[in-house]
Amino acid sequence: VPRPREEGLAERLVTAERTEVILALCEWLDQLRHLRNWAPAEMVAEGQRLTREVYLPVAERAHAGLARRLRWWMRRVDPGLSASS
Repeated sequence: VPRPREEGLAERLVTAERTEVILALCEWLDQLRHLRNWAPAEMVAEGQRLTREVYLPVAERAHAGLARRLRWWMRRVDPGLSASS
């Protein structure tokens, strides 16, 4: 399963088998749910960036339910993201 800091993450995710993509998205979502509670602000910001630039676009292609959950998380955590996204 591609890891968040892996080089070529987006490419690895979009070319992976569907089950691998879903597993990576689920794992990332689980990490995001806890990140805000223990991580320093710069790590939370990096999580937001990765979600916005990589994981959410991949989820939009791979799994509507996970995409919806990631959008919900971004609306709650990233005030710069429109609530209509």
